[in-house]
Amino acid sequence: MHTLIDKETNFEKLLDPKNIRIASGSINLLEIIKEDITLNIPIYQRLYVWKQPQITTLLEDLKNAFENGNERYFLGGVMLSANKEGNIDLID
Repeated sequence: MHTLIDKETNFEKLLDPKNIRIASGSINLLEIIKEDITLNIPIYQRLYVWKQPQITTLLEDLKNAFENGNERYFLGGVMLSANKEGNIDLID
C-alpha cells in the first residue's frame, strides 16, 4: 500500500490553501513533534469537551500499551484541513 503522507511529506505544501487533494496515511506522535506540526482545534470542535473519565481511560490505555511493550497504539482516524491562515485544523 502506498502511503501519501510519510516522513518525506512536504507539510508546507499540504498547508497550501490551493491544495484540494485528499490524502491518507499514518503519522506517529514522534513525527508530529519532529516536524513541529501544530494542530488548531476550531471553535465548533471545542464544544466536544472531554471530562475526567475519558481522559483517565485514554491515559490508562496508553500506559497499558506501553507496559505491554506495544510498539504501536492506534488512536483512530482524524481529518485535517488547511485553514485560511495556512494552519492545520483538526476537524474530526
